[in-house]
Amino acid sequence: MIPEDSTDSENDFAARLKNPDPMIRQETLAALFLSGDESLPAMEDVAHCLEDEREDVRKLVVEVLGQLGAPAGPHLTEALAEGQPDPVRISAASALGRVGPEAASSINALCTCLKSDNDLLRWHAGFTLGKIGREALPPVKKLMRAEDPKVVTAAVNTLEWMGRDAEEALDPIQKLSVNASPMLQLACCSAMIKISGDPSLGLPVLLSTLEQGDAQIRKACIERIGTLGPLSGDGVPGLLECLKDPSGEIRAEATLTLGRIRKEEPEVVDALAGLLVDPEEDVRANAGIALAAFGPKASGALPALAAFVEEQEEGSRLEVIAGKAIEMIQMEEAEP
Repeated sequence: MIPEDSTDSENDFAARLKNPDPMIRQETLAALFLSGDESLPAMEDVAHCLEDEREDVRKLVVEVLGQLGAPAGPHLTEALAEGQPDPVRISAASALGRVGPEAASSINALCTCLKSDNDLLRWHAGFTLGKIGREALPPVKKLMRAEDPKVVTAAVNTLEWMGRDAEEALDPIQKLSVNASPMLQLACCSAMIKISGDPSLGLPVLLSTLEQGDAQIRKACIERIGTLGPLSGDGVPGLLECLKDPSGEIRAEATLTLGRIRKEEPEVVDALAGLLVDPEEDVRANAGIALAAFGPKASGALPALAAFVEEQEEGSRLEVIAGKAIEMIQMEEAEP
């Protein structure tokens, strides 16, 4: 444990972080992390451990610094450096995301992360830049001209997360989408919808993609539609058609997306209830999850869910999912 006396405590704390035994360094950081103390003693000594030879120690440093929020911003930016292991950079980008707009000083380092080969690092960096908002717009727009399609897609995703703050990027995104690859075109379409609030700017292309292309493209398209929330309402008929697709992956993704959209139409609930007898387990599971999301609006599916539960092995994944769906529907029905 870390001593609690002020000056002696800080000195002892710093000494522990410089101890040649890596286990002592790790235990010291872990104790501080578990304490949840936001008034970190010797922050510079903690940040110095970003040069530790052990990756797990560096990652723990980032977790400790992440508890401090904005005051630790410069050190978290340091943890984004290309010389750091990807898990450390991912943790730093995630921690800066919790800081939000106050992490603006990290914009350039986060944009560098958008050029990484690591999908997860690009995702976290983009999400954080999206939360920073308008101040990050100019450098992110520049990345739309990158040669690497992964970087361009990451930039477009980031602009989507900015929402209305990225309105001045609408025209460049629209131009980019014209000759874009299928995956990038999907990203452009959902970004235009989220930024403008106008489904007509991208939803027609997304819906046409549901009817063509390979399973991977159509699955990605369904995922994009699922992130649009109420803006995707006109996509419900196309998603219902996807429930008949020969690919189990497509049916499973469309099922889950209908649960996310939750458009309250009887045919949607009926279609989801019908999937409880689908030959694919993931489809049946997603049908239960989607019906649960509808709450009392899925009361018409209760007989099918009850019959489904009876057919499952007690304690199995499907039995638990269906039981929870019944519980949620009935619980919400009983509320005033």
